[in-house]
Amino acid sequence: MRLHAFRIRIWAASWILLLPAVQAQDAAVLVGRILDAATGKPMPATVAIGTSGGQIITDNPSFTAGFRCSGTFEKEGPPGETTIVVSRGFDYVAIERRLVLSAGEKRTENIALQRRSPLRHEGWYCGDNHVQMMHGERKIIPEFPYVALAAEAEGLDYVSIAQQWNLPVVTPEAQDRICRRLSSPGWTRARVRSWRVWYSGVRLA
Repeated sequence: MRLHAFRIRIWAASWILLLPAVQAQDAAVLVGRILDAATGKPMPATVAIGTSGGQIITDNPSFTAGFRCSGTFEKEGPPGETTIVVSRGFDYVAIERRLVLSAGEKRTENIALQRRSPLRHEGWYCGDNHVQMMHGERKIIPEFPYVALAAEAEGLDYVSIAQQWNLPVVTPEAQDRICRRLSSPGWTRARVRSWRVWYSGVRLA
């Protein structure tokens, strides 16, 4: 009886180990390129992929409505009917596509986003003057590069970041260095000290 039970356990363990490989082999791969319709160049955007299993593909616990991408992405998912929604803030027209992916297929989608208005050409810029990096229990602490990517994916030209406790040393100098590294060349920033919080403008590309 003990030998029989041992064989059953070995067979079950082998089947469990093989299962993920089979699932990975059957998965479909969706490759996306997000383009600026005016220039044809890749640009950051927010992407929500709804799978045939009713799940939304994510890649960061701080954002559960999809993921941010720098202009290109490659994601695996189950085959079947798949929905992809690409957006970039309020000033771009969001695009939704419905696809049917086959097992093992690798599909490439090029998506061009168009601006709604000519406000940029008239000298208007889009920004957020109060972006909090952490909330509540502070269990999820996003890093500065992810905050910058999220801002660009939402079509922001600048952000003012607050609550920067995830720096090793919280000083104005350390904050200035990280903001300069993530900002466009030549951008100058003005810092204002508030109650136990440092704000710093970050100019995005």
